Amino acid sequence: MSLHGGRGRPSVVDDDFEKHRDTIATLYEKRPLREVRQLMEDRYGFRASSVACLNARCNLTGTILTSHLSRDKQYKSRLARWEKSKNIGRKDMPHLARIKTRRDAVGKRTRLRLRGAVVDLAKVERWIKRERAKQGEAGFAASTKATGKCVLSC
Repeated sequence: MSLHGGRGRPSVVDDDFEKHRDTIATLYEKRPLREVRQLMEDRYGFRASSVACLNARCNLTGTILTSHLSRDKQYKSRLARWEKSKNIGRKDMPHLARIKTRRDAVGKRTRLRLRGAVVDLAKVERWIKRERAKQGEAGFAASTKATGKCVLSC
């Protein structure tokens, strides 16, 4: 694994992450980040950082707590660069809701993708339900009008 120094701490070179990009992205779709990191270490021998884990002793129990924050941060920054996120942004949800409600109105089945990732329709339906409860039908229609640019497909 190639390492380079920066701010006194070695970090993984982008090429090393790029080699595992598809695997990391696929695992991250269905698993928490810490589990992805652990699987990458165990199955593929890919360790995101050579920085030693930070150890601290718990004041209450006296047990040693281990932090993997530096490795998690490297994964988070790469996932953000690759535009892989489990969350749907505030600006994207109205667009998704508008498309879903229009397609539902004409009886079409819908499968939405946002920046290449399949969107869980249950999340969109929960958002629609919340917005209708907050704003009423007229307010909901106004909040889902087309604004800005959204990278999505049906």
